[in-house]
Amino acid sequence: MNQLFHQIYYYTIDYPWIDKCKTNIKDFHSNRLNKLLYALIAFVIICGTGFHLLNSLQFHYTSIWVNGSFIILFPAIMVTMALGCALEDRFQRTGLSIFTIGLLFFMAGVISYGCGAISSTPFPLIDHSLLHFDKLIHFNTLTAITWTHEHQHIHRVLRFAYDMWAFETVGIPILCAVIGDRDLLVRYINAILIANIIGSLIYYFFPSCGPASILHSSYFPHEELIVYPAYVMIHKALPLHDMLVPLIAFPSFHVIHAVIFCCALKKYWPINKPEWRIPLIALFIINCLLIISTFMLGHHYIADVFGGFVVAILAWACVGWLCPTKNTPCLTHHPKT
Repeated sequence: MNQLFHQIYYYTIDYPWIDKCKTNIKDFHSNRLNKLLYALIAFVIICGTGFHLLNSLQFHYTSIWVNGSFIILFPAIMVTMALGCALEDRFQRTGLSIFTIGLLFFMAGVISYGCGAISSTPFPLIDHSLLHFDKLIHFNTLTAITWTHEHQHIHRVLRFAYDMWAFETVGIPILCAVIGDRDLLVRYINAILIANIIGSLIYYFFPSCGPASILHSSYFPHEELIVYPAYVMIHKALPLHDMLVPLIAFPSFHVIHAVIFCCALKKYWPINKPEWRIPLIALFIINCLLIISTFMLGHHYIADVFGGFVVAILAWACVGWLCPTKNTPCLTHHPKT
């Protein structure tokens, strides 16, 4: 019992421990990668607010502001991030995992705010130009999706790979936290943020809704068939019931996430730990299939895929240029738990 009281006292009142937590949080804020993260978040919020105000004053389209649940959860998200940062020195992977969970919720709110702002773009759709590019390289979306549906085994594999995007968006940062690689975690999120900024600005000035907006086939996925009607509802100032409609076609954000993941995976190649070899190779293959699925299932034009590659590589290169890495891969040693 005395030992229990001693532990409670040590973890709640003992001043050296509290001072160490304060030092950890201060060090986190002074890190160059984290400063870049703050700057990117501020840029998204400032640009998003500017586009929202422009729409309110000039165009009056349906505006998607901040989700109410994010506002309610915001204090808890901040506490979670601070707690994880404070615990990281004594419990590295546990503290980093707690911090990552809070950061993911925070980033979801920031990105949704930015995407809601650009949905009020006043510029005309460029889908016919994107379709023209597909014709120039002799790619036919209707033929591709028809062939895929005629081969149901291939269709199921590609559909599984495409749907893995949602799990990877959450899973990859948590994986970085579990293996104790803070550098790769923040580097990855910075690259995703930069890519989101570039891709969102492209959409605002050159909007597109995907092949299903100008082509007709019963094989198009349901989520693609509702994109163009959602775009029309926004620009007719009608209420949009589904706030999670994926409006952006060019560039493909599925491709962006897949390519950035593959760029991050280079840090651990060659893989020195045998137990990590099969999972990481499997993830690499899944992401390659994810890229193929974007145009073989009818979600994107080929131009969207090329655009996604360019934006992803540019975003990863920007992070590397602004914050050169000096760390060695975490899979070659055993971090504290």
